[in-house]
Amino acid sequence: MLLLWYAHRAPPRPDLPPETFAQARAVLADIERLRARVSWLVERAGCQGRELSFAHASDTQYDNPNSPADGRCNVFADGLHWPAPPAGLPQGGHGRARAAGQYIVSAGDHVIGVPDLEFWCSEGACKDITLKLYLSDAGHGVCAAINWLAGNGLPPMRVPRQWLRSDADSRFRGEFPDSINRIWITALDGRWQGCFQEPDGRYIAYGVLLARGG
Repeated sequence: MLLLWYAHRAPPRPDLPPETFAQARAVLADIERLRARVSWLVERAGCQGRELSFAHASDTQYDNPNSPADGRCNVFADGLHWPAPPAGLPQGGHGRARAAGQYIVSAGDHVIGVPDLEFWCSEGACKDITLKLYLSDAGHGVCAAINWLAGNGLPPMRVPRQWLRSDADSRFRGEFPDSINRIWITALDGRWQGCFQEPDGRYIAYGVLLARGG
């Protein structure tokens, strides 16, 4: 009965080609792989959020001075590789000098309602201690497919718009920002993964990797 109710109430599948859904599934799989690795390092290896290092050979801008010198908190140790975005994403970058479809790990932007989130404010300063994997320039179709596959309940082909610029370009280097930056989209409240449109026109996919830190 519950399945019949969900099938009746769930948004219809977006009218998109199979390759677009394949790209969206690849993005969600990349998020899940990184989330599992981060979870293991925090829960099993005893790493604190600020000690996690996302340094890897293809991008030298993730050096984390807080990370232990023995490399035990390096996300990309033990054979895990930095994910390559799915082939065939829209090219361009909306006037920005970078490759389309670039993955970035960031500590910015509070996702409202994500379970276990520690979000506190004191004397006017707020600290968001979550980590997210962002994919810039995902394209409208892939963005709509991600929201549908993630069960975000949006009408088919509708991608919510973020009216304030996100921190999707800020790499994590061991510090959680003192800020109140948020993904100001009610439709994505409590969603561990989703996709939205930036004010500059880019379509940004995200996945929460860690909803606590320190």
